[in-house]
Amino acid sequence: MLGRTLGALGIAVTIVGLAWSTQRASPSKERLIASIQGPALYKAYCAVCHGPQAKGDGPMAATLKVRPADLTRISARHGGAFPLMQIEQIISGEEELRGHGPMPAWGPVFSQVDQDQDLGRVRIDNLARYLRDLQSDAAEGRVTFQRDVLPILAKQCQYCHRPGQVAPMSLLTYQTTRSWAAQIKAMVTAKKMPPSVGSHHYTVLTRGEGLTQAEITTLVRWVDEGVPEGTARDPKPTPPPSEK
Repeated sequence: MLGRTLGALGIAVTIVGLAWSTQRASPSKERLIASIQGPALYKAYCAVCHGPQAKGDGPMAATLKVRPADLTRISARHGGAFPLMQIEQIISGEEELRGHGPMPAWGPVFSQVDQDQDLGRVRIDNLARYLRDLQSDAAEGRVTFQRDVLPILAKQCQYCHRPGQVAPMSLLTYQTTRSWAAQIKAMVTAKKMPPSVGSHHYTVLTRGEGLTQAEITTLVRWVDEGVPEGTARDPKPTPPPSEK
């Protein structure tokens, strides 16, 4: 019995990192956003404490007595299995956090499922499954487009590789990038891309400019592992501005 109690408490701590302030007012139902999608719900109700990448580094994290947990490692902390049903119960407020009551800030919103009919349960399920999806890539050590490749492209490639610029193809999204995977691997391995800054010819970058070896390795691994997309994160990396 004690083991089960401690296990449930461990899951609760994993989700919120004890990130609850009793001074905070319970939100009204009017604060429930229209979207039923897991990523949007996470951004609206979780990212402020747990961060946009769910690493426990949200803008409110520094104000809390105990740092919010890294939600990408829920499964890792529970023997590799994601406790979906218990996570849903914690989100809905059916399983309160010991010493904290309902889920911080947004628990009272999600607990109003009866007022929201079936969509309330859909939201809870979608949010819990989004948290579950965050586990797989990190747990399996896969390189994915959304988490690993897109930031590199935004920093190193999207200056030219977007509509209206000199490059022949866009690398702004997974859909526009995956068909060029083989070419990307070949060009970055040969260090022919990205080209020298200010050059009128696509020459090899030298003296440490351009992609680092770690970035090249990441891009090559992504291609070799079958160009997995991964889970989209918010906010997305912003490409550099175009020259006027």
